[in-house]
Amino acid sequence: MKSLYKKKNFKCGILLTYFKRSLCLMLCLITVEVLAQNKVVTGTVKDATGLTLPGVSVLVKNSTNGVITGANGEFSIRVPNEQAVLEFKYLGFLSQQITVGNQSVIQVVLVESVNNLNEVVVVGYGEQKKATLTGAVSTIQTKEILQSPVANVTNSLAGRLTGVTTVQASGQPGANGSVINIRGAATYGNSSAIVIVDGIERPDFGQLDPNEIESISVLKDASSTAIFGIRGANGVILVTTRSGKVGKPVVSYSGNASIQTYTGIPKALSAYDNALLINEANRNDNLTETWTAEELQKFKDGSDPLGYPNVNWFDYVTKNIIRKHNIIYK
Repeated sequence: MKSLYKKKNFKCGILLTYFKRSLCLMLCLITVEVLAQNKVVTGTVKDATGLTLPGVSVLVKNSTNGVITGANGEFSIRVPNEQAVLEFKYLGFLSQQITVGNQSVIQVVLVESVNNLNEVVVVGYGEQKKATLTGAVSTIQTKEILQSPVANVTNSLAGRLTGVTTVQASGQPGANGSVINIRGAATYGNSSAIVIVDGIERPDFGQLDPNEIESISVLKDASSTAIFGIRGANGVILVTTRSGKVGKPVVSYSGNASIQTYTGIPKALSAYDNALLINEANRNDNLTETWTAEELQKFKDGSDPLGYPNVNWFDYVTKNIIRKHNIIYK
């Protein structure tokens, strides 16, 4: 009996030792896997001339993990695995993507965005490239303007140009343009900016067809508006329309359809019912009736639509579906 107990105790000891060793091995493997999945990558970001670039955004692609390079262009970021892709983004430079692989130190060289620097911007005295532009000028092109299908061009500037605020004071048809302020109101009286369309000053450009506009430039600081003197205190808006260019003729079509509705519309009376109620109100106040029986009949049968109209103008102006078609030949 005693020998049998010793054998069982011996077997339990072997199993316990095997279990402990297996558990330690599993923990080691898990630790190695965790370390492999949390790799730290360091490096430096420079431009083509070798100058370090501070403030570069370094992001792990398809994640929210990211850092900013320091004063000397250095960075340190933790990536989940070797298949991770780092994205480097900096204003005025082309974005770059690098797969981490087995690298722990990455040296990155960003290339300047030539297209952005060579873009021509209209200024007060002509045209200038962005690379040599020193004044505070913001520009919006035709493609961005057409992204907002609005009837008035001034409403399409909202949120698209830095330092420019637009306020739409009315929704009245034909008078639904926005008041444009550049860097706030600089004067007590009229704080509107000067509007120059193709070199000619005009009070408003909201009624221009967006398809006819090439670009809109906004001059905001003293250096860019100096040519306009005191009149440029509230900023200057330069509108350039499209013009003919050398090449083959091009015909383009664009169209859109929109639906508008209202949450609550008061039901309007007909002209005949409205005239009846006016006469009734006058009788209650012991006054002479405004409309005679003959005039009431004209309201009712529509025999004189010019003198006694019966038109629901609200329903006539606000249709549910609005269609717009543009055919451009250039």
